[in-house]
Amino acid sequence: MLKRINYSLFFVIIIFGHSFTQDEGIYVPPQVKKLYNNETRSWDGKPGADYWQNSSDYILKVELDPESGLVSGKGEIIYYNNSPDTLSKIVIRLYQNIFKASTPRDRGIKPEAFTEGIELEQLVVNGEELDPDTAGHNSYTNYYLKMPVPALPQSKTEIQIAWNFKLSTKTLRMGKYREGGFFIAYWYPQIAVYDDVDGWDITEYTGSVEFYNDFNNYEVEITVPENYLVRATGDMLNAHEILKPKIYSKYIKALESDSVIRIITVDDLDDGEITRDDDNTWKYSAKKVSDFTFACVKNYLWDGVSVIVDDETGRRTFVDVLYREEDANYNEGAYLSKLVVEDLSKNFPGWPFPYSHMTTFCNGGKRGGGMESPMMAVDGTHSNRTYLLSLFYHEIAHTYFPFYMGINERKYAWMDEGWATFLPKELTHKIDSSYSHYRIPKYRYNAVLGKENDIPLMLLSRSVKGIPLYAINYGRAFFAYAALEELLGRDLFKKAMKEYISRWHNKHPLPYDFFFTFNDASGEDLGWFWKPWFYEFGYCDLGLEQNDEGDFIVKMIGNQPVPVEIKVVYDDGEEQIIKESTRIWKDGNKEFVLDIDKNKKVSSIKINVEKIPDYNSDNNNLEFAR
Repeated sequence: MLKRINYSLFFVIIIFGHSFTQDEGIYVPPQVKKLYNNETRSWDGKPGADYWQNSSDYILKVELDPESGLVSGKGEIIYYNNSPDTLSKIVIRLYQNIFKASTPRDRGIKPEAFTEGIELEQLVVNGEELDPDTAGHNSYTNYYLKMPVPALPQSKTEIQIAWNFKLSTKTLRMGKYREGGFFIAYWYPQIAVYDDVDGWDITEYTGSVEFYNDFNNYEVEITVPENYLVRATGDMLNAHEILKPKIYSKYIKALESDSVIRIITVDDLDDGEITRDDDNTWKYSAKKVSDFTFACVKNYLWDGVSVIVDDETGRRTFVDVLYREEDANYNEGAYLSKLVVEDLSKNFPGWPFPYSHMTTFCNGGKRGGGMESPMMAVDGTHSNRTYLLSLFYHEIAHTYFPFYMGINERKYAWMDEGWATFLPKELTHKIDSSYSHYRIPKYRYNAVLGKENDIPLMLLSRSVKGIPLYAINYGRAFFAYAALEELLGRDLFKKAMKEYISRWHNKHPLPYDFFFTFNDASGEDLGWFWKPWFYEFGYCDLGLEQNDEGDFIVKMIGNQPVPVEIKVVYDDGEEQIIKESTRIWKDGNKEFVLDIDKNKKVSSIKINVEKIPDYNSDNNNLEFAR
């Protein structure tokens, strides 16, 4: 999620130990080390021989009443216990309880936004009807279902469930954004993750922490009134039954078109001929995805275009946008989305986009900001076209991290937010060379740089409260990845990234799996790099000095290694650019002497900090009288 910055600070006091498995290795807690010793994971970064994960099949029916805001659902969940453990309980997430007045939150909402949360109307487990009030207990946004009969290893549990809730007037990441514009997320009772690390994930949803879900299959029917268009996670199965022929024919054309098709235009909206019936039930199917969301819109424009994401197979992904005519730059939204999906698929990481479509719903906000879910995003607008491209890229990049990769964002938000911030930098520069993609990550990171709340990324994200403190997962992680790319070189960096995706897509990688995979793929122990960027307190700061011998020295005053670029200007006006890789700091070096032309007099020397964080700018320049 791309969050806006505010300046409410919440300080965290922690003790962070530095115990490492070897001199150049990284700290692995005993809790995690046992996973590698027990072979659910391996020390070379691959899934272990005994790796496992659970999953569910969701067969759901939901009805949205746009007038009252009531969401009513029912369905069946088949939960597969692939673990070696017998489960005496199942943890079910009831996200909508965050809007109850009694629920603790780390993101404020106004009292008028409070609701009664989610009501469980029916609960049947393996054919036995239970009273939801006595079959389990709530702890805010988690429901602990006591199993009538424990779920054995390699067994399945069938749950029939019915529920309802009323949309909050001011919701977090979902809801009614404007008349005829709904984005529905966090809407169904969802079984939490049971994994090899913690067992059940019992992290409460308090507003900041985001995703950690299993890979599930969904069959969903969504009932809405006439002329409401529904776009959702997965494949739309019955568009031919609902859309009027004119709209349907344009939709089918767009699925294979290399050029943007205006599927629903202003004229179409004026005609009011969008769907066939008074009430329509849209059917969607999605396989091996980590969540299901949907947009429900009336009087919105709809543009779509197709892009080949895999040259070997010719497989295409359909990209589309839902917006109002007044939404700035969204008339180019489908085209910009196509550029993003194509760049991710063919440039970096160079892995074909894994899903059949990517839909962006415009929430009408004027300052950007967005929220991701599998195959869906809800984004604001922006008057700057390149900024909007960057926003689209950020949310679409989440398709890979955390969705395709199954990252536990509740514990390690840098594993997806850092990448989603990093990945747009090449395309934005290609489209607009005047646009500095480094500016926003620097703005985010500078809010904490050199302060006591500039905390290590390996501190669990659920322990971090408040923005800009949480922004380390964007800013610090971005610059760590940028320094790593420069360290390894573009080709090796890309090779390691693709190996990481190859090993861990549709699984649940830990930070250690990421570290070990990059070590393995690069052929070197990068512990010296991982430690300062991910484990240690510290900051970035380079400085210039001249020693008694007249040499010019670059010093690493902070502890985070970064690449170095120096501009030397001589008295005769000649300029020299000196670049050194991040690798120059590998062996514990804290300074190096600049190799300059000693036959010339130096006029000035300056460290270029445009693309690196730097705590103290006062020591970045040396100037001499001519």
